This record gives sequence, structure tokens and C-alpha cells, in this order.
Amino acid sequence: MYTLRLIAKPLIGALATLLLFITILPAASELRPEEKGDFAIGLMAFFLVWCIFVFLGIVVARLVAASRMRRSEKVSPWRRSVERRKTWIRLNRRSSETLDEAAERLSPLWYSTRDYDSLVHARRRAAAVAVVTRYVGGTVIELDASSDQEGFDLIAPLEDEDRLCRLWAEMMMRAAPLSQTVLDGSTYTGGVGEFPKSLGPIPYHLVASGWVPAGYEGALSSCGLIDHAVSEAGRVLGANREVVDAIEKTLKDSKDGILNADQAKSLTGCVRACQGPLGGKADDGPAED
Repeated sequence: MYTLRLIAKPLIGALATLLLFITILPAASELRPEEKGDFAIGLMAFFLVWCIFVFLGIVVARLVAASRMRRSEKVSPWRRSVERRKTWIRLNRRSSETLDEAAERLSPLWYSTRDYDSLVHARRRAAAVAVVTRYVGGTVIELDASSDQEGFDLIAPLEDEDRLCRLWAEMMMRAAPLSQTVLDGSTYTGGVGEFPKSLGPIPYHLVASGWVPAGYEGALSSCGLIDHAVSEAGRVLGANREVVDAIEKTLKDSKDGILNADQAKSLTGCVRACQGPLGGKADDGPAED
């Protein structure tokens, strides 16, 4: 199909030229011999100019298509969000409404909840990760909230000699996005559905080692550790709502939706790090799977 589109214009040009030849051929036969040479030269010149115009048209069309493709690839997150809202309004428009009337009716519903704006959630999840990482003593290298599939480049706390404590800190860091979603009272699950899988063997390793995080109650189990990680991250985030809001605003105002290490350190400077141990070995009680 692409090849046919590529040769369509030259083919049309050739057919048009052939029709022109057929049209003027009777008139050319009536020319005097000395005029036929000039006529042939003029006809060839016309054909050459026509081919040049067709070629230039193809080149310009390809350049325009390539430019549009590059622009579509560089569409900002904000622009994508706007286009999603417009599409949603168009698809939910009543048959008796114009697009403007549908927008006036549906826009308040769109803006009344965060559940339809994945970019807002991406920014708030990224902010939550920065806050919890600071709390457990880790380091943020970069947070990418430019799409609803955000990316985090983090380093768990290295100063703690207890490697099991570092594993628990990593669990809390990974639980932060889900904890923030719960705090926001949202049912949005984009980007947090893979949380348990992202932990890998960490919960089982802690259970097998008998390591209990601070504040944990009940029999030690992998599910219990996951629940406690979400709860503890939520507690930290609840105490630092202003920091989460400030980081979200910074991400929203940035051109690329990315928070670098220096920005993260500056914005989370007021987050009070954990003052005591994050946990330790269990003294008694059997562990459960």
C-alpha cells in the first residue's frame, strides 16, 4: 500500500502528460517542418518541468509527514492529558449536544476527580516516593513522572549496616505510590498494580530471617509485611502532605516531568528522617509464610 501511494503522483503525472500528447498530436501534425523542432523542444521542456514539480511535491509531502510525526512523538504530558479529556467528552456527548455544550456539562465531572487524570497520579506517586525515600534515609537519583508509567531511580540507605533493615526500607519506598493513592481517596490503580510483584523475594527473605519492622503486630508473614509497609509509608506521607503537594507542583511546572537528585533533596529537606531503628530480629514467636 505504501509503495502504491509513493508512485501514485508520478503515475498520475505521466498519464496527464500522455493525455496532453494525444490532445495536441493532431495540431502538431499540421505544423510546418521548421516548427516541429521547436514544438518538440517546448514539449520536452514542459514534461521536464512537470516532472520536477511532481518530484518537489513528493519531497515536500514527505517532509511535512516526517515533521508531523516528530511533533506527535514530542507531545508534552500536559497536551496528552488535554487530548484525553477532549476525546472522553466527544465520546460521551449526547446526540442533541454540540461539543461546546458537552464540554460545559462534562468538564466539572472530569475535574472533580483525579481518577481520570493519570498524569496527576504519576506526579503524586513520584512525590510520595521522594518523601518516603528521604524518611528511610535513601537517596533519590531521578523521578520520572512524564507519563502514567513513571520511573524511579532510587538508592536504599547504605549507612545502615543491617542489610535486612535496608530491605525493609526498600519495601517502604516501593509501597509509597500505593500508599499515596489510598491517602488521596482514589480508586485509580494505574502504575500501582505491580507493587507486590516488584518486591520479589524481599518479604519472604525478611520472614525467613525473622526480622520484624518497628510497630509490626501479629505473627510474622509476607502478607503482613506488605500490609505494614503500605501502612507505614502512608503514615509518613500523611505527616508530610505539604511536601507531597510541593513536589507535585514542581513536577507539573517542569517541562519534562522529571525531578533530579538536587531538586528532590531540596524539596524533601523538611522531611524528618526516622529517628529510631526501622526494626530488628524477632525475639520470639514462630514465623509464618
